[in-house]
Amino acid sequence: VVIQPLGDGRYHYTAAMIVCKEGFRSAGTVREYFSKVMEVMRKAANRKQWEIIENGVIPEIPKVPEPVIPAAPVKKIASKIDIEIPPLTDDIYSKYFGRLYNREPQIRIIHDSISLAARTKFVERHHVLLRGPAATAKTETFSGFIDWWGADKIWHVDATTLTKAGLERELITRSKEGRLAPILLIEEIEKVTSPDNINCLLQVMDTRGMIQRTNAKVGDVYAECKVVVWATCNDSKYLRTFADGAIWSRFSLRPICKRPDKDLMRRILIRTIEETNGRKEWVDVVIDFMWETLRTLKDFEDDYNDPRLGRALLSGGDRLLSKDGSLKDFLTCCEGIESGED
Repeated sequence: VVIQPLGDGRYHYTAAMIVCKEGFRSAGTVREYFSKVMEVMRKAANRKQWEIIENGVIPEIPKVPEPVIPAAPVKKIASKIDIEIPPLTDDIYSKYFGRLYNREPQIRIIHDSISLAARTKFVERHHVLLRGPAATAKTETFSGFIDWWGADKIWHVDATTLTKAGLERELITRSKEGRLAPILLIEEIEKVTSPDNINCLLQVMDTRGMIQRTNAKVGDVYAECKVVVWATCNDSKYLRTFADGAIWSRFSLRPICKRPDKDLMRRILIRTIEETNGRKEWVDVVIDFMWETLRTLKDFEDDYNDPRLGRALLSGGDRLLSKDGSLKDFLTCCEGIESGED
């Protein structure tokens, strides 16, 4: 069967058929048999409005010119590394980082490194790791840059959701489609379910800035990924074990973010009081409780100065000022065995 499109939604079908008869008694019998078969075929063809061409003579079908398909326009992709980093002025700092205390050095380091990358078209890339215990404004520091520059310049991912194939595939896809942001921010990088899930960053973060992957179907796959990697980390000791410290070493800038001291905690809690219409008398009571009582308890020896805990304790309100008030309730609930069976 030969099928030929006519160009207007119709098709021309051509079929050749050979009829055979075995074990015939005479040539006349074969001719009679063949005539009966042809008659059946003619009737069937007439019902279908088909044309029968006998003796193998098939008329030539007029050729229909193939439709002209206009060439697709060339897709122009603006390079993501062609970015400009505005200066870090006092007004910018006040607008986007005003709620952060004692993070000016970290913010300046981050700004300096990305400014250098932008000036050199990402030839010079210095990756930044903000490390330190939880609740030290690491995420808030990077979030200030997202609010300032816009989410299109920073691809923000959570390490707990990353898989080996997923991160590598997404980097390649975004690169090929011209939508890979110049900055990759990984939240809590040490919490990946497996260190192998971020090993592709070894290629991304070195001077090549490229991913090379061998695919069984299409061979070697290359994708340019000249990005600056930002990350937060609560456990740098664990991160140093990944790939024998290779990921750790790729972060050439590793500023530490510390927990607040008493003075800074007071500023944080006073701001909370002002925003929630509380009383300043509560602040020193909470701070004294955290530094003098909680600090001596095993469960809080590393977390007594957590700002989140301080703000939570302020919820006791005026009961904070009572000897048998909210702080006593808090201590009572800290006693006992966690299993709940005793």
